[in-house]
Amino acid sequence: MTSTDNKALVDTYFRHFTAGRYDEALDMLAPDATVWICGKPDRFSLGGVRSKAQFSEQVRGVTNAVPKGLTLHPTKLIAEGEWVVAETDVSGISANGRTYENKYVFIFEIKNGRFKTLKEYLDTMHAKETFLD
Repeated sequence: MTSTDNKALVDTYFRHFTAGRYDEALDMLAPDATVWICGKPDRFSLGGVRSKAQFSEQVRGVTNAVPKGLTLHPTKLIAEGEWVVAETDVSGISANGRTYENKYVFIFEIKNGRFKTLKEYLDTMHAKETFLD
């Protein structure tokens, strides 16, 4: 796949996620994919490394934490070979009525048209305060 194809794949992932089509988004991960979310798990329970199955379960919790879903708006996509970096604005309203507006950097490694690894960098304090406190 070309860098342009890989950027389109990442954009599709964001569109699925924003539309609440979580199954379609999760199907874009390879069966042996790993997802790393920044943060120490003992301080930020969403942080750490997850298998695809573990990440899938975590994503399904989004519907409880953000009933109307999250909007993922990539502001910059940079691709080189199998890698895509996406600077992304993420927003939503939590179940407790708090506004969530965060900036993320996602790093995708793509193999055979699917995500092999995914890394998420974000303001963990804001996410914790909005969804977990």
